[in-house]
Amino acid sequence: MSAETVRSSGSFAIGVLRVEPGSDEQVRREARLVLALHAHAQGHFLLDVVEVSGAGSDPGYATAEQLAARADAQAFVISGDVDLSRLRMVADRVRMTIKRVASRWPG
Repeated sequence: MSAETVRSSGSFAIGVLRVEPGSDEQVRREARLVLALHAHAQGHFLLDVVEVSGAGSDPGYATAEQLAARADAQAFVISGDVDLSRLRMVADRVRMTIKRVASRWPG
């Protein structure tokens, strides 16, 4: 399968995930998987997931912006209590949409 075929089957997205401080690795892995499944269900290929604290000053937001700009991603797929005002500013700058997912994968 060529790269052209993969790219045309959906669009790229960057995951932004808020996980409670002190969460163990299993909880973080499950949250990342749920985020990836939701992104796929919405027609996105999730390139990476950036974990952030709730605060807009978290450097993870800048990391998400840099990834999005380099990858020409179309959406941020988010889960948890992220700083939406900060993320909206980033999305406006790099011309992306924001899509929130449910906390659990249905089924």
